[in-house]
Amino acid sequence: MAKRRRKTRRNEPERWWERLRERLAETEWTRARRASQAIITILVVAALTGGWLLGVPRLRAAVAEATATEVSIVFVDEPAWVRGDLLALLDLTARHQLSGDPIAQSDLVAMRSALMNTGWFDAVRQVRRTSGNRIEVHADFVRPAAVIRDDEGDHLVDPTGKVLPRSYETDAAKTQIVITGAHLPRPGLVGTVWPGADVTAALRLLRLLSPQPWRGQVAAIDVSTFRDDESLVIATDRGSRLFWGSAPGAEEGLEVLADRKLARIETAFTELGHIDAGHRGVLDLTNPRAVVGK
Repeated sequence: MAKRRRKTRRNEPERWWERLRERLAETEWTRARRASQAIITILVVAALTGGWLLGVPRLRAAVAEATATEVSIVFVDEPAWVRGDLLALLDLTARHQLSGDPIAQSDLVAMRSALMNTGWFDAVRQVRRTSGNRIEVHADFVRPAAVIRDDEGDHLVDPTGKVLPRSYETDAAKTQIVITGAHLPRPGLVGTVWPGADVTAALRLLRLLSPQPWRGQVAAIDVSTFRDDESLVIATDRGSRLFWGSAPGAEEGLEVLADRKLARIETAFTELGHIDAGHRGVLDLTNPRAVVGK
């Protein structure tokens, strides 16, 4: 019995050392595992961060594209003639200035400048974002008044003769009165006034004709003889001609004044249905006594 107890006492130190080694081994494993987890975490974060940084430009581009597509651009109180291709062009011009940042004031400034440069506005008074996806443009559109014809076609102008950014093939602008026979060439820059006293005189007459109920029967104002006698001729939609004479306000001698000439045309339109009174030649409106047919 005594021998067995001594043997047990001799084994106790060995067991203690074994338990100590096991605890040390467990501690080292725990530390190694924790270190590995930390390294893995760092690597994952680095990978995610790197991927994010690489993806930021693409993400920004995608957001900008989506934002530009979603934004509604409204031209407040736009004229009825602003439609179709022209409206699409103006919308695209404005949309091209969007960076994708819904609070960027610089986008609105750039939009105003770009729209003014199109030549379709007398003024762009305000461009404002009324909500995150709606932009309102408050602007004064130009007012097309006529087309002036040259060898290259018919070119749109406003009431002052300023050339607008649209040209047509000859006779393609069906809703516009044509000024024919201009002596000076079209200016090279859009927004520049077409030079010449003949064009100025025709536009002055046009201002009198435009509001009249019979305006649709006026096809053209011919200024081809203006250099010789400073006279204007109205060409009708039936090929007949009304010799108007001097520009409104420039009458001399016994020439009938503009208001009386208008009254004569009105009488023909009201009583006979057409401003040429059924005459296929030339009607002289300048005679003080009566309209003279030629």
